[in-house]
Amino acid sequence: MSEQIDSTKEKLETIALEVVSMEGEDIPTMGNIFNLLCEIETDADSFSAAPFSNLLEGLKIYLEKVVLRETDDFAPFEEGLAHLQSAFRCVENQSDY
Repeated sequence: MSEQIDSTKEKLETIALEVVSMEGEDIPTMGNIFNLLCEIETDADSFSAAPFSNLLEGLKIYLEKVVLRETDDFAPFEEGLAHLQSAFRCVENQSDY
């Protein structure tokens, strides 16, 4: 499980960096972020924390809406990512979120 935790941590850091450096409607970057979220979802199966998994699914759904231009407000995704990182820290420290 330690390997999945390390992998997830690295992917979350990569997503955060991508979000911070993204300019405008950068569809390729959003696609990369979506792929990383899917990879994290696979890793998360091993540590199965409901709040983390629920936030992850919500972020995937919202990012899909941004890519499809159903919304142009990226702020909720950024806020959700911050919550996902907090939930992950709880998983990593084996505490409640």
